[in-house]
Amino acid sequence: MVERLRGSAAFVPGLSLVAEVGDQMVGHILLTKIRITGSGRDLASLALAPLSVVPEFRDRGVGKALVIAAHRQALELGFGSVVVVGISGYYPQFGYRPLPSYGLKVGFEARETNCFAIELVARSLGGGEGLAVYPPEWMGQ
Repeated sequence: MVERLRGSAAFVPGLSLVAEVGDQMVGHILLTKIRITGSGRDLASLALAPLSVVPEFRDRGVGKALVIAAHRQALELGFGSVVVVGISGYYPQFGYRPLPSYGLKVGFEARETNCFAIELVARSLGGGEGLAVYPPEWMGQ
């Protein structure tokens, strides 16, 4: 997945971050470009995936540090929002809210309880019903 996304137009080099301890890479996060469409809107946004941490470094704040750093970098690059399909108990700690609370859904089969978004900039997701459109490479195409 990472290789496909890195070779796509959705890839943003500054949004592929790694965490290191000493000379060992212990985690990685990738944010790639998506579009939010519908209800007269066509907005740039980002998808978070994957977020990975080496098993022996889990529960040490590595994932949290990566998410916070990725949000900061996304803001610096001019992005106002991030969408994620992930673990329902994890992302709300960063301010992610259920995707339906923004009137959005993803364009593929996913449990609604695992779909979230965050507005890094207030009202950056617009309003009304809409769809988070992921690049074909994200879906393995």
